[in-house]
Amino acid sequence: MNTHDELNEAIEWIVSGLERGEISLPINAKNYSHLDWALIYEATPTRLRTEAWQLLPPDERGAILAAMRDEVRRLALSSLSEQELVEIANSSSSAEIIDFIELLPRTIARGILKRLSALEKHQVTSALAYGEHELGRLVSHDALVVADSVLMADVILDLRNLDETYHLDKIYVVDSDDRLVGSLDVRWLAIK
Repeated sequence: MNTHDELNEAIEWIVSGLERGEISLPINAKNYSHLDWALIYEATPTRLRTEAWQLLPPDERGAILAAMRDEVRRLALSSLSEQELVEIANSSSSAEIIDFIELLPRTIARGILKRLSALEKHQVTSALAYGEHELGRLVSHDALVVADSVLMADVILDLRNLDETYHLDKIYVVDSDDRLVGSLDVRWLAIK
């Protein structure tokens, strides 16, 4: 969204449509960012948020939840079914899951953690070990992951093809079941 006025117009359009029982979006809705969608949802009266939720792009709902204020995110999550929560988690990055998993009932949160790959589970649980406003919770958890069957020569070739700005100090190795087997220090590769 380019301007504050455009966002206000979109909110008015959507809310007035929902109040009339219509579910419709402005023509430029495909250009909305996750933050725009979060602001639209937050600006929607609470009584219309169930309908407003249906307007949010399903594959972006995790990012939209992550962009919401805590109290609105908590309310949104409490209104969703377990199946909807699992679907959101399945389409979310580890960073997005970190933003909302603690707000879920423990049984659902455990179920979501069980479905994550070993690396994703490690990223989420490591971040959650930090307090809400501590740096460890906020750092990027992107990582290079390779299967334990990959040849070292192929790993080195992949490293050479990485973007120069990509910061990497470890490579994580997973087995055929996507379980973390170990990690490899990139400095060790450089001297071999």
